[in-house]
Amino acid sequence: MRNNKGVALYLVLSVLIVTVLVANLFLSLVLSQGRLTHHKVSRTQAYYAARLGMNYAIEMLSRNEWTTGSYTICKGTTCSKNEPDLPSSVRFVNVSVSAPDASGLRAVNVTVDYLYQE
Repeated sequence: MRNNKGVALYLVLSVLIVTVLVANLFLSLVLSQGRLTHHKVSRTQAYYAARLGMNYAIEMLSRNEWTTGSYTICKGTTCSKNEPDLPSSVRFVNVSVSAPDASGLRAVNVTVDYLYQE
C-alpha cells in the first residue's frame, strides 16, 4: 500500500492537464470561427455596398442625371454622394460610367474599398 501514495497526485495532474489542453483547443476554435464570421460579414457588407453603387448608377443614368465619369459614394461631404447608412467597414464605393458605345450601351464599373479589422 505504501507504493500507491503518489498515484492520486499524478492522476489529478493528468486530468488537469488534459482539461486545460481541451479547453485551449476549444477556445482556439471559437476565436477562429469568430474571426471568420467577422470577415464574412465585412465581405457581405462590401458586396451589398457594390450593389448599392450599381443600383444608384442605373437610377441616375435612367434619369439622365449622370454623364460619363467617376463618382464616389461614402459617408461624408467630400464624396459625390453622401450615404450615411453605409456600414462602418465600407470606406467608399467608386462608380465609373463609360461613354455609350455604338449600340448605346454603357459600361458601369463598381469597386468597393472596405476594411477588415480583427
